[in-house]
Amino acid sequence: MQSLLHSISSGTKNTAINDSLKELKNNASNANTANLFESLKNKNVQDVLKSLLNDLVSQNKSSKAILDTLKNETIFKEFKNFSSEVKTLIKILENTNVKAELVNKLKNSHVDIKNIDNNVLKQQLSKSGVFLESYLKNLSTSLNAETKTEIKQNIISDVKAMLLSISEELKPDSEAFKQNNKLLNQIEYYQLYSLSDNSNHSYLPFSWDDLEDGDINFKQNEEDNFTCQISLEFKYYGHIKINLIFDNPNKLAISFFIEQEILKEKIQNDLQSLRQNLKIAKIDLQSLYLFDYIKQEDKSKEIKAYSQYTSQYGLDIKV
Repeated sequence: MQSLLHSISSGTKNTAINDSLKELKNNASNANTANLFESLKNKNVQDVLKSLLNDLVSQNKSSKAILDTLKNETIFKEFKNFSSEVKTLIKILENTNVKAELVNKLKNSHVDIKNIDNNVLKQQLSKSGVFLESYLKNLSTSLNAETKTEIKQNIISDVKAMLLSISEELKPDSEAFKQNNKLLNQIEYYQLYSLSDNSNHSYLPFSWDDLEDGDINFKQNEEDNFTCQISLEFKYYGHIKINLIFDNPNKLAISFFIEQEILKEKIQNDLQSLRQNLKIAKIDLQSLYLFDYIKQEDKSKEIKAYSQYTSQYGLDIKV
């Protein structure tokens, strides 16, 4: 856990995210909008993302305003589970002239969730497409031949790079092009979210049959303090959110927000096993708590519940 949070939240934050912002600044033009929400009316996703990016890099709007728009704008709520959308695209591509090599790479871009571990998670997130611009920038500035080879391998396996290659072989008015573009928009949404939040935010690049939607967000709050928020929506079990707060050395606080009572019971039955596994991993579990899931429209209840929780356990944890 410590290695994972440091390598993704700390290292990537200082290189990939910042490099992406610098790279995107070079290609973005200034925009002047009087009202952010009003200016985005009747625009498609791609236009909205472009407008928000222009506002971000030109500092025409604050990062908080951009982030609030990404969280609340209705057009972004139409995004569906990324891995399911990839499967849809693959089915369409099988009836096109797109190179079989590209289609096969796309098929292999998602790993079954049953095979997840620290290394697989890090690898899958690194090639999710969110860091493509950073790889390109690092490739252009690196003088080390070995490093260049490694970066090129990362680019070859990058999902966004695959989708961009596929788009070049498709007719703009085709169903495949539209589906491919939808996935590119979704990746760019996570890129923009990461930039505006100074975090690493991504869809879950795994195949998970019961999952309707899901994402993961890593953020470094202080030098030795990291948070990870995992949001999941299942067909049967509904919504679940998992908040992890990690402090060095090896201190971890966990909270679950669960919609369905049946899932809460299942998790409760496995809590002792979780505690034991964390102990084996030499992680000091500071707190472990289960809450009822609060829907977006009543987040004040979630904040209140979390405040009571942190007060009860003597922790200073903010959400």
